[in-house]
Amino acid sequence: ADPTLPVQVLTDDALSGYGGTIHFDPPSLDPETKHALKTATILIAEPQVLSELLEHDPDALPSLRWCQSTYAGVDPMFHHGKIQLPLSWKLTRFAGCFGPPMAEWCLARIIGHERNFAASAEDQAKRSWAGSKDAILGYRYLSSLTLSVLGCGDIGRCIARAAKAFGMRTVGYGKTERTSSQDLEEIDCYTTTLSEALAEADYIVSVLPSTPETRGLLNDGALSPASKANGGKCPVFL
Repeated sequence: ADPTLPVQVLTDDALSGYGGTIHFDPPSLDPETKHALKTATILIAEPQVLSELLEHDPDALPSLRWCQSTYAGVDPMFHHGKIQLPLSWKLTRFAGCFGPPMAEWCLARIIGHERNFAASAEDQAKRSWAGSKDAILGYRYLSSLTLSVLGCGDIGRCIARAAKAFGMRTVGYGKTERTSSQDLEEIDCYTTTLSEALAEADYIVSVLPSTPETRGLLNDGALSPASKANGGKCPVFL
């Protein structure tokens, strides 16, 4: 890293919101912002924002040499097919840090679903003590459940590790054969057959990358056999 490299944080009324709620209007960018972008050699940006910027003005980043995405993936850049590879600059993704927060979210959703926290919240709002007793008491222990994780990269393994801490059985799915138990110690059973992963699951979380091969993968043809294998009850998707 070059400690003398000037760093500029760009704020502009054309960009608002955060995460999945980003709103960006490239034509409304201030002239100062446009100038800063034209002279930038390194840029940290959300891929969707970058995509909209370049679709509006393909020459908006003439000096760029490297862009660091703030997402684990970069696929939002290419959804509309207007930006083509190869790029004239290096594009890297933000990996290795999203596993823990996503694992927390997944386990929170599973526990909330099993314990029916929504019904408890309604009872509290109505000041009704155990008014939803039947719904709340019909839970299962996580240690009796199976979680299938579709995609066994950094995020998928982190989710599986958190699930195992609660005693859940974990099934991993990926398209690549994996034989080393050290590589997937969080996974009790690994398969490259999607139907196997779906059929064994009480809960399913998909963290597969968005590619032409994965889009539409979880269709009726894949889910219907999973439902039959679970006695007519479809697994819960997170």
